[in-house]
Amino acid sequence: MSLYFVSGKGGVGKTHLAASLAYQISQKGRKALLVEFSHLSLYSEFFSRYVGFEGTSLGQNLFVSSWTGLDCLSEYVGSVAKSKKAANIFLKVPVLKSLIESAPGLKEISVLGKLTSDYRKEIGLKTQYDDIVFDAPSTGHFMSLLKVPFGLRKTVGIGPMYKQCESILTCLEHSDKVKFLIVRDKSAFSNKEAKELEAFITKNFPERKDSVYLTNFLDENCNSADTDHNKNFKYSPSDMGWFVSAKSLSHNFEGLIDA
Repeated sequence: MSLYFVSGKGGVGKTHLAASLAYQISQKGRKALLVEFSHLSLYSEFFSRYVGFEGTSLGQNLFVSSWTGLDCLSEYVGSVAKSKKAANIFLKVPVLKSLIESAPGLKEISVLGKLTSDYRKEIGLKTQYDDIVFDAPSTGHFMSLLKVPFGLRKTVGIGPMYKQCESILTCLEHSDKVKFLIVRDKSAFSNKEAKELEAFITKNFPERKDSVYLTNFLDENCNSADTDHNKNFKYSPSDMGWFVSAKSLSHNFEGLIDA
């Protein structure tokens, strides 16, 4: 299984490109899951259908999900307790829910834990998908997300949480199936943020330096007005042609998608 992280400054076409990548993976006969990290699903509006924690089918081999940290934590607790019902009851206790909401990094580490669970083979959450495309937060927020396991590992120093952080970081650095795609446009600010994120990844995950891809989303027929913030731009679940509207996408992904 390959795991693709797609990030970029807001408005550069990150969401559209992540969906394009997931679609092209599905067209190669691989079961692809497109994931967003959000309480309010943007893809729900795009596809005019409900998108939640469980994968929603968009067609052959293509599924979309919207994850929250609490959902991922609930699934993890359920796998440990071997009871999803018990986990839901446990996490709805007001005091515990408040603690979870306020605990720094807990929701973020739960998401990273779920994304990497197949590789780590530690928590029994084997995915049913061949590949996952994570429509990650924008560059600055994504960098903060990637810093969480480093910070928690240093803070706790020992015990189960330390081992989870260590395991996640080992996966992110050493697995040749983990790839980072950073999207930018022609603006200096977008390029600056993309370069900063690239530098952070290559510094902290040096073995992944050949798995970081900088790309421009736009071509002469597709501009940022066509993507994240234009409410008049609707995506039809029955016509997946919008996924490949940028001519350069197939070429850009040729060396990125695993066979």
